Amino acid sequence: GNRVFRFYPKYPKMNILSLESIMKNSQRKFYALDMKTENFDLSRGEDVTYATLDISEAEGHGVLNHLVSVWDFADRIFREGPGYSGQRVLTFADIMKYDYIPLADLLDEILEIGKLAFGVPIEIEFAVTLGETSAKDSIFYILQIRPLAVSGGEIIKLESGIDKKELLLYTEEAMGNGIFNELRDIIYVDPEKFDNLKTIEILEEIKAINLKMREEGREYILIGPGRWGSRDRFLGIPVRWSNIDKAKVIVEAGLEGFVVDASQGTHFFHNLVAISAGYFNVPFGSKTDFIDWKWLASQPVRRRTNFLVHVRREKPFTVKMFGKVGVATIGK
Repeated sequence: GNRVFRFYPKYPKMNILSLESIMKNSQRKFYALDMKTENFDLSRGEDVTYATLDISEAEGHGVLNHLVSVWDFADRIFREGPGYSGQRVLTFADIMKYDYIPLADLLDEILEIGKLAFGVPIEIEFAVTLGETSAKDSIFYILQIRPLAVSGGEIIKLESGIDKKELLLYTEEAMGNGIFNELRDIIYVDPEKFDNLKTIEILEEIKAINLKMREEGREYILIGPGRWGSRDRFLGIPVRWSNIDKAKVIVEAGLEGFVVDASQGTHFFHNLVAISAGYFNVPFGSKTDFIDWKWLASQPVRRRTNFLVHVRREKPFTVKMFGKVGVATIGK
């Protein structure tokens, strides 16, 4: 039968978004291979091979039965399953919460087997076909398996007594390990000018500045709102890796009125790990994490575009990433 689940406030890490933000930013589209076209002009990119459809199309085929929940505006709860009227939200609750298929246990086992086989931690990409009449008919496919690129550097320990007044940035949601003390450039999206309807224009400006940084042989810290590399241009700036490949640290920052879940794209993050770069997320309204935007705006400007500000100074910014605990700082 259908089940009901609630968001519990005692789990703060699970409540990064407000209920209103979850409704606003929930997935409404999905990608499907275009099976009607026989010849594709691949010079236009891989995007020509698929179509973007509304999730209602998938619901008509019955594939959302174990993936979707419905928001009950009256009781302010999510009701699991499509058997209710209301906004559909992809929560995967029947799988992740109620084990319709034992996906979590299966992933644990495969990751452990892969670690033993490769001798290092691994990552996988997978797909699942859910059984139409029974969970026992479901099929799990491994699409890719590869070792994680692990930095050979020593894991640095979290410092005690960090003076946050001396920091441009502090976050407890970071990936990476080590210390960068040679970065003198910060390129950031001006929060006063950001418009998620103009992310394509912002993308073109970033591509141009990144090209100049490549020509100058300089690496930089990149800061912007929403998801870097998002395919949905309304959720962030849809860069490809080649557009920002000189960024040594990438920061995703939440802004008032624009709160989006952090990125988790496998290929994008594999590139970060492979070059020992850092990835930081700074949620809007966090009680611990912050960016000192006012101080950043006071720094010497190398170049300015419609949406971007490029800061450069002689004194390098000190970036510290405490990989074991997921904390990172950028000093002023």
